[in-house]
Amino acid sequence: MKVYIITGASRGLGQALSELLNKEENLVYSVSRNQGDAAGIFKSCDLSKPNQIPGLMDEIFKELEDVSFDSISLVNNAGMLSPICSIENASGEQIISHITTNFSSPAILTSLFIQKTQAFEKEKRIVNISTGAAVTAYPGWSLYCSSKAGLEHFARSVAEEQKMQEFPVMLINIAPGLVDTAMQDEIRSKESKDFPNVERFREFKENGNLMPPKRVAQWILDGLERADLENGRRYVIDEFK
Repeated sequence: MKVYIITGASRGLGQALSELLNKEENLVYSVSRNQGDAAGIFKSCDLSKPNQIPGLMDEIFKELEDVSFDSISLVNNAGMLSPICSIENASGEQIISHITTNFSSPAILTSLFIQKTQAFEKEKRIVNISTGAAVTAYPGWSLYCSSKAGLEHFARSVAEEQKMQEFPVMLINIAPGLVDTAMQDEIRSKESKDFPNVERFREFKENGNLMPPKRVAQWILDGLERADLENGRRYVIDEFK
């Protein structure tokens, strides 16, 4: 049996991953604020409130005490794009909420996951769902670009730490490309004064450049089966097709 803990599993790519993985040979924990269409065992947690995370992880691993499994994976998929604006127009509260959701909470989840699986000798993975914005700067997305870039480098650093462990955890970052999700809807709804590249993203939709979440989810899962994955590396979805 394989165990998966997926954040942001109520919609979009996270929901597609939970649905594809919710099979007899897998045990899927779907984590989000609201259940939505999440498959598997739903666990409510608001990642903008990191004080909820220790209780979440305690609850999950308590349930796993009597479960025999061959691998366990944490998929840090949840994230937010807002506020979309020049940074001087973002409030302090918006900045803190964004960085907490996109960076601090995945870092806390990573820390607790490693703590709770240190003695587990079999496969352990942390997969961060990233974005092209982690390596490309966009006006209006300064928080999104920087929080995602920070999480990627955090994973690379933790991967270096894991080299010193007897039973290391593998960490990888995956940029899924253009996926037809609610986040894309949010982008297209913005005005050019807040996001100067908005017309380009509207054209992605009009030209059929956005991929269905379920198709991208399957590419990700196929890629995770590869034997040559490198700890700490960044992958783009084209490498998994």
